[in-house]
Amino acid sequence: MEDSIPEEAAADPNAPSGEDATMSTTILEPPASVPVNPTATDPYFYGWRTVTRWQANGTPKGERAPLTEWDVLHPKEEDFIVNNHAHGLICLYLQQVFEELFAGRHDILVLHDHRVDWEVRGITPHGPDFTVIEGLREPWKPRTGTFKIKQTKTQPLLVIEVTSPATRKGDLNEKVTEYFQAGIPFYLILDQQESEDREFLTLIAYRATPEGYVQIPEDSEKGIWIPTVRLWFKADGLWITCHTIEGKRILGRAELAANYEATETAALLERKRADVESRRAEQERQRAEEFARENELLRQKLREAEDRKK
Repeated sequence: MEDSIPEEAAADPNAPSGEDATMSTTILEPPASVPVNPTATDPYFYGWRTVTRWQANGTPKGERAPLTEWDVLHPKEEDFIVNNHAHGLICLYLQQVFEELFAGRHDILVLHDHRVDWEVRGITPHGPDFTVIEGLREPWKPRTGTFKIKQTKTQPLLVIEVTSPATRKGDLNEKVTEYFQAGIPFYLILDQQESEDREFLTLIAYRATPEGYVQIPEDSEKGIWIPTVRLWFKADGLWITCHTIEGKRILGRAELAANYEATETAALLERKRADVESRRAEQERQRAEEFARENELLRQKLREAEDRKK
């Protein structure tokens, strides 16, 4: 089996200390932009699922049924949960980060927006934005709708939730309790927030202790260290950046493409500059040769004129 990822932050001398961490007991409310009863004006505020209803003539018909807040916490397969574009962009970047980070690690599986059954008594399956799982012994069938932890004899390393208006309350409250009970060692929340004059992203992270989840303090320069995946996560305005222990920032494909394009453009400009210099040098060489031929021809004529005088 390949090298396992360390389970303790203490295994890394650069990881922040958890001595100043505090237990999280604050119940956080939805942002002001979310009404007290959002489904009163929009029954599909949380999302929907397709259900089969039998008509009077005995034929089945698929219909959309609105989701509830509880459904968002504990989705069924094929549920559609409403998120926003910023949520999607952040998830796309994180997916690319994990693809690069765990390339070649066949024992690690990263699930995105996938239903996970922790198979813990009293805990209904969740659908985290990201679940990082270790200990995969055989290829996972990606068309399977629910991943079962105990059945596959795997263990979760990290769960990440990116909040949106429909999910924020559950991400910040119920899931903190339920993810601890489910045995998730680290839970990271990327909380999209807004005030009257700005929008911003904050990070909240928890690590499991025998007494419960303890909030991980954030390093003002590096962000939050998650030892099970050996990554620093740092909020940058409305964005998130990920760095390795060596300080290398992991770029998304858009940045890589932009860098590649910039490199290619610079190389093209350099080739053009070199081509201009080469042509200029060739023109100078040709002019010098022409000048030498003309001088030689003039000298020849002078010699012939001298010979005739003699």
